[in-house]
Amino acid sequence: MKFSKKLLALFVIALIVFSISGCRKRSGGSSGAKIELTYYKLFDDEDTVKSAISDYESANPGVNITYKKFTDVNEYEEMLLNELAEGEGPDIFEIQNTWVPRYMKKVVPFSSEVLTPEVFEQTFVSVAADDLIQVDTRDGEVKIYGMPLSVDSIALYYKKEYFDRYI
Repeated sequence: MKFSKKLLALFVIALIVFSISGCRKRSGGSSGAKIELTYYKLFDDEDTVKSAISDYESANPGVNITYKKFTDVNEYEEMLLNELAEGEGPDIFEIQNTWVPRYMKKVVPFSSEVLTPEVFEQTFVSVAADDLIQVDTRDGEVKIYGMPLSVDSIALYYKKEYFDRYI
């Protein structure tokens, strides 16, 4: 389970960075240019993402990811919305699925060359597609606005013999 979480985190960071790295102005024109990325997240200490960040930086020399933890939901959302509106927001950030509509006009959706909505729907559970695949109001095309990090699956376990006895 620990390995799959690490692999998923690395996959998500790689996809996000790949899809948005062209949006950030790079210094110089050489292939040895340093790329500075910022990553915002609520509640989790850096140690929860440190191995995924280190693995990505090792696989991509010249990339440095700076992590910033937030503990106040209101402060996080206000700062995130303001920074994105000013064009200075983080390169990687995590939000609740219910926040996606508020961010759609402030972020660049995935390029269909990176991931298509059809492949997304085949890869992830339908609730992720329902939340993260939206119609772009600017051009009317269906696009992907994020990647799921996890899905809560609530389950109920019971002993049938006890359940039947007390119904």
